[in-house]
Amino acid sequence: MLLIFPLINYVSGSYEYYIVVPTEEDIERLYILCTLGIVTFVVTYVLTSLNRTFVIMRNVSERYSRFVALVFSHKPSVLFFIFLASVATLWSMAYGYFGLTNRDSAEVGSAGGVISIISSLLAYVNIILWSIFFQSGRKERSLALPGLSLFLLLLFALFANSKGALLFPFIQVVLAYYFVRNRVPVVAIFVLAVFFFGFAYPVVQGFRYAVYFDLSDKTPFSFLPALSDYFLGFAWLDPAATPDGERSLSIGRGLFSYLAYIFKQAGDAVPYLNGSTYYEGIETFVPRLFWPDKVDMSTGHWTGQLFDHVALDDPITNVSPTYMGEFYMNNGIFGLVMGMALLGAFARLIDEWVFKASGNWLKVVFVLNILWLEAFVGTTLLVFIKVFLTFVLCVYMLSIFAKRTSAA
Repeated sequence: MLLIFPLINYVSGSYEYYIVVPTEEDIERLYILCTLGIVTFVVTYVLTSLNRTFVIMRNVSERYSRFVALVFSHKPSVLFFIFLASVATLWSMAYGYFGLTNRDSAEVGSAGGVISIISSLLAYVNIILWSIFFQSGRKERSLALPGLSLFLLLLFALFANSKGALLFPFIQVVLAYYFVRNRVPVVAIFVLAVFFFGFAYPVVQGFRYAVYFDLSDKTPFSFLPALSDYFLGFAWLDPAATPDGERSLSIGRGLFSYLAYIFKQAGDAVPYLNGSTYYEGIETFVPRLFWPDKVDMSTGHWTGQLFDHVALDDPITNVSPTYMGEFYMNNGIFGLVMGMALLGAFARLIDEWVFKASGNWLKVVFVLNILWLEAFVGTTLLVFIKVFLTFVLCVYMLSIFAKRTSAA
């Protein structure tokens, strides 16, 4: 974010389309504060040590990873898991939270959040199936189930009109290969880059601008005809055909300039939020069934509007403040240092607990959750906890089902 995206945008000239183009003073402040945050993270990571606890946690991680792999070796259980997640996704597309659609809780109902969590379990299925595939011998391998999960994820990603959702299923496969075989699939990464920049990015980004971000109160099903016409008509090959022209292909949504702007405005033109994004995230952890009036989780949206990077009449766009940006907008330099220190300790814990254990699929799950940067508490940490606990419950129920069918 701090090097690659700005460099690409500078070389291409698309930095001129940033909503706010940072000044030299803004960039200097950006690198000073980011250096402070990164150094704090590294120092805390190095100093954190709980050796005896690490060993216990590592053993638990390895045992659970083997248990899940055993459950997923039972094909009826896998098919049921895929069916459950697919039905939940279809429900979310029509009535719930899905992709880039923007419907509030009054239109969705109390079950929307739970259904959305279940639908996200399809990614876990894909990761586990491909990990098992790469671990198996040639005679035992079958592409049927891994291929089915990958196809469904890509299909739903296209309906979601999301670049990341189109890219992540392939990243899951690449990471599964890497952790199982301990080799970097260079050719696959190159093909993936061509796929993203040659297809996923122009198709999704162009279509968003083609429909003027008119996504409120609608489901992906209502956009299928327009998406089909846009895709089959090859309009995505000509970015100038979209209302914003070449601007629609700007890489990274201006994260570089947005973080610089947060560091400039927070505590000055915009008062510190004093933990508002954290409290909002904790509220969303409570199911709407028990708290019907809780807020809708849109941290990246309302903070983007607060810092002038999302238009007030735009109902859907989320701009990531990044972890350092969120820490700073809440409590300034103190919040930045404390937040990055906690992240450093947490990173050490995860490295010892997960990445030094033998559970390959679990490593992929944790790597992919590093990439979510909308808000640390509300849309990263607590979302992961909710989804993972749901996954644990579903696997336990499937293990009971597998035992009974095996006994029969």
